[in-house]
Amino acid sequence: MAPPLPEPGQPSVSRSQVLKGTFKAILQSTGAVKAVDRIRVDGSATVISTGVGNSQTRVRIDISLNVTNEQLPWAIVPGNCGNGAIAVMAVNKFGAIDVSSSGHGVLEADLSIALTPGVSYHVEVYSEGQTLANVLACANLTRIE
Repeated sequence: MAPPLPEPGQPSVSRSQVLKGTFKAILQSTGAVKAVDRIRVDGSATVISTGVGNSQTRVRIDISLNVTNEQLPWAIVPGNCGNGAIAVMAVNKFGAIDVSSSGHGVLEADLSIALTPGVSYHVEVYSEGQTLANVLACANLTRIE
């Protein structure tokens, strides 16, 4: 029996890949006079893409930041941090990172999305919304051999 064909626009190559990145803070403007505060952030994102056409993707995010008791949206986005590209699927389909009162959040998710080998990606964590202006933290993903 032949393997299933990939969805249109999805890679046909079946080659597992492990991508990892460290979060960096993104400047955020806050307050009535638009003062600029830097979000403090530490943590990492690991993305493992496997299956026929790399159609299964497992994500682990471990993040600490100076935001507490929040559910933060996140997404996998092509290219490098700050490029303004659109996520690989609708942001609301990724779920949210539950950040505790200590500012620590861990997320593990299995997604039915294909990540093309050789293409660069990054993970964005949002304060709300899903635009570049809402990004709290970003991690450029690098392939781990």
